[in-house]
Amino acid sequence: MYGDFTAGINKIDTNNLKILKVYNQRGITNLMVFKDRLLVATTNGLKQIKNEALSEVTFNKQIFSKPILSITKISKTHVLLNTDGFGSFITDLNKIEQLPKSEFLIVNNAFVENKDIWLASNSGLFKYVLKDENYTLEKKLTVANGIPSQQVNDIYIYNNDLILSTNNGIAILPKKQEITNQLLDIYIDKLTYNNQTVTKNNNTFKYLENNNISIAISRIDFTENNTNFSYNYKLEPLLSDWKATETTNINFNDLQPNTYIFKVESQNIKKKIEFTITPLWHQTFWFKAIVLLTLTSLFFRAVWYLSKRSQQQKSKKLFQEKQLSEIQLKALRSQMNPHFVFNSLAAIQYFINENNFEASEKYLVKFSKLIRRFFELSKETTITLTEEIKLLTNYLEIEKLRFREKLEYQINIDDAIDIKNTKIPTMLLQPIVENAVNHGIFNKFDTEYSDHQLQKSRYFNL
Repeated sequence: MYGDFTAGINKIDTNNLKILKVYNQRGITNLMVFKDRLLVATTNGLKQIKNEALSEVTFNKQIFSKPILSITKISKTHVLLNTDGFGSFITDLNKIEQLPKSEFLIVNNAFVENKDIWLASNSGLFKYVLKDENYTLEKKLTVANGIPSQQVNDIYIYNNDLILSTNNGIAILPKKQEITNQLLDIYIDKLTYNNQTVTKNNNTFKYLENNNISIAISRIDFTENNTNFSYNYKLEPLLSDWKATETTNINFNDLQPNTYIFKVESQNIKKKIEFTITPLWHQTFWFKAIVLLTLTSLFFRAVWYLSKRSQQQKSKKLFQEKQLSEIQLKALRSQMNPHFVFNSLAAIQYFINENNFEASEKYLVKFSKLIRRFFELSKETTITLTEEIKLLTNYLEIEKLRFREKLEYQINIDDAIDIKNTKIPTMLLQPIVENAVNHGIFNKFDTEYSDHQLQKSRYFNL
């Protein structure tokens, strides 16, 4: 048997009425045998007597030093530590955790019924139920429910009655007492944007960096068990889903320009408020559209400029190549034409020496017309195929006179060729035909070929 708890623990032999052993510990408030040891509740924490020794009970190497008023056994593995001003704690002597929403309570005692916990505290009677292996506060009973005093010192449950001891007497209440919900309204007490109050008439604000939205939620609630009050809220379009909370103050930071709707609801009571944050000039849609349009225009203009420059370079190169070709063609004509002129004059000289003035005159007339036509066409870069054929015909007529009518020729033109509209470089064919005549016939005139061979026709196909 153990003696006085105030000054210490005395182990007494009840048969001989003598003290067997003394454990010096002051401020002892409660004792309990648990897990083959004696738990000692003191004003400076939890102690234990095990193997005849008094020691501290530690949790994760931390000493539990809060003042304990009583110890209540919950099960074979857990006990409840009721403290003076710090609420109640559940422990298995290895781990310890706070009973939810019991902070700051002076818990005088507790009663365990099945798996329910009833706390007798300085703020009334609290009931906890076990759900999903966690205790949650189900209800709270105060003077509004018939308790003589808020200060409940102890509790005992007999059948369906609660027997409470208070500072103002003993109260017997029905255990299944229903608590009426008396939430009348929930409302947005205050909404501020950077310390500017948002109202229906003042709900548009300019965008500021590091802006802050502060919202205070209030309610009109006569329900005594108001510690369980919670509500849902969302800020559209930032939050699309409802969020549950029990705090009465909500803050949002760095909101971007937009129109927002803050909504709050609880027990079918819904409220909302709308406000707008206007963008700065460089955040507006039109500014972004103009910038995008300008950049797009500059991009296409740069592409167009580079394309045009590339085309100009190609055109310049083609023009230079064309000029080079024309120069080469002129150089070729300048080499070919003197031969023709020399040969024609030699033929005229021949006819004069032969005293064949009629032939020489006829030859000279044709030659002069050909030379005049040649000088007229030499100014042109291109001529039609019709003009080129006329030039060739005049030239071959002169050569025919030169060879004393022994030269016959025939110009064949493909029917698919449009000679009136088809253009070729000036004097392109004449030098070729001239070379063919001079090198193919003239050198064979005297000895190598007979008259019969000279009379054979020469054909030129176009």
